Amino acid sequence: MTHYSIVPMELVLEGLWKEAGPLQEIRAEGCLIQVRAEGERRGSIVRLLDCSLDAYLNPKLAPGTKIEW
Repeated sequence: MTHYSIVPMELVLEGLWKEAGPLQEIRAEGCLIQVRAEGERRGSIVRLLDCSLDAYLNPKLAPGTKIEW
């Protein structure tokens, strides 16, 4: 694959080989959510696993959002 960019390759590939934090499944806001742990009871949302369809429109449950449980 060819990638054309004015951004230096060091920045494009930064973090590519870093290990991600452990993933956990929690139940919050009535949904089963997969989170990346960033502390004992804190993390960021990775994806929604089991929830109603309208939960996908909730900005509180968007991927990358910080959450406490």
